[in-house]
Amino acid sequence: MKKRLLLFLFACRLVPLAAQDTLNEVFLPDVHFIDTSKGTSSLFSQSDSLMWSVAQSADLGRMLGQSALINQMSYGPAGTASLIRMNGTAPDHTNLLWNGISLQSMSLGMADFSLVPVFFFDGVSLNARAAPNLAQGGLGGDVVLLSHNAPQNGNALRMIAEMNSLQNQFYGVHWRNRKNHLEVDTRIMMQQFRNHFSYIDSYQPGPPRVWQTRNDGAM
Repeated sequence: MKKRLLLFLFACRLVPLAAQDTLNEVFLPDVHFIDTSKGTSSLFSQSDSLMWSVAQSADLGRMLGQSALINQMSYGPAGTASLIRMNGTAPDHTNLLWNGISLQSMSLGMADFSLVPVFFFDGVSLNARAAPNLAQGGLGGDVVLLSHNAPQNGNALRMIAEMNSLQNQFYGVHWRNRKNHLEVDTRIMMQQFRNHFSYIDSYQPGPPRVWQTRNDGAM
């Protein structure tokens, strides 16, 4: 009886297996994806909107260093001098421009990029080609700050607030109004560098944990 039951179950299993041979096979044609890439000169580069929106609370020197657009030199912690060299020239041969206006220091002859807030501008363009006319550009290259016009008439208000574990805070307000050919662009920011953190000082009398609170700064 058991043998007959096993043979019946085995035969039932053969039916769906045999039915698979009768299925119609469909062969899909090959799909080719073709795209073209527009080559860009290595002498010119520009920050994208995502890169710029993430670095709203940073200074221009730190943003350029983290985005790998160009190598920048910083001496010390955040807030110290940030300089850029192009084509092997000294930092005073790199020109910082905004709407054709040079932002070089009148006394040092070079630009400290740690003093340029990213929040005040809409992008940056790098020109590593030496200018034939030194009155219009730097011998090493140009760093051009970009300010875009509003896309349409009306008011636009944008606010940003950031805070990290070191109690560093950033607040920014951007108001823009455009009416035909007249546009008003106002940006206000406040930034605090508390840099509060704790560390273990084994030579400290009493509790070994000490809070660092002496490197405060604001702008």
